[in-house]
Amino acid sequence: REKMAGWVSRQRMWRMYTERVREAPVIERLLDLLTKSDALARLIAGQRAALTERHRAAELNLVDIVEQRRRLVVSIDIARLKMKELNAKALTTQGRIGVYGNRAHWEQMEAERRALKAEAERISAGEHEMRDDSQRRERFIGLFQAFVDSLNGRIAACNVLLRKLLIDVEERLIIYQAQVDTDRPGMKVRIKPELFPDIAAPIKLFEKGMLVAQDLERRKSRADLEFARRFPTYAEPPPETSGAPLIDTARRSFRFNLPFLRS
Repeated sequence: REKMAGWVSRQRMWRMYTERVREAPVIERLLDLLTKSDALARLIAGQRAALTERHRAAELNLVDIVEQRRRLVVSIDIARLKMKELNAKALTTQGRIGVYGNRAHWEQMEAERRALKAEAERISAGEHEMRDDSQRRERFIGLFQAFVDSLNGRIAACNVLLRKLLIDVEERLIIYQAQVDTDRPGMKVRIKPELFPDIAAPIKLFEKGMLVAQDLERRKSRADLEFARRFPTYAEPPPETSGAPLIDTARRSFRFNLPFLRS
């Protein structure tokens, strides 16, 4: 019925959904939230895995380009030393022409000087090519570094989302424990780690009765603050009234529509 109503009016669809959730038992509300949280955690974890793989490949390419440029710089330094040595020999040879030996010796020394200058010019041309190549690779290094930094930021965003999501799941389970006698038979049977594998960590603690609210508020505040810093557009304002519930199980679920989650 809700989907059919959505074809006509999305507001009506959400109104029908909210009414159904409010009328549902607490366990049904919790299972609905856990199902959505599990699906969202799976989506974020998959995106993080893909980003991590791309980050690894980009880092390898960056290291390869940096190493190539390092070798080019060494080759350029060697070429410059060689040019300096050849030019010095050519200058020494030029100074000896007309001073030592006869005309045949002078002609031989002139030929040696020209050969030295030609070799120096050949090395100079190669040095210019290597220098241009080094400058290109330096620009590539900047581009790859920016790309790697961007991937780092997107991976960090996934970590922030997952951290907040798992803390929210823990919070919902604690609220459920407070509202329902979970020691009664059957009250935990539908909340199993294997049913929600992507948010299994807090559910395992819930199953063992090890969830406590002692440190939850501090961790939740920190996770909410990190989320607000990373996604200020999507951050929800803090509750205005003191004593308000940490989460409203009947409220319309927050819908993520973050650009970095798109492939």
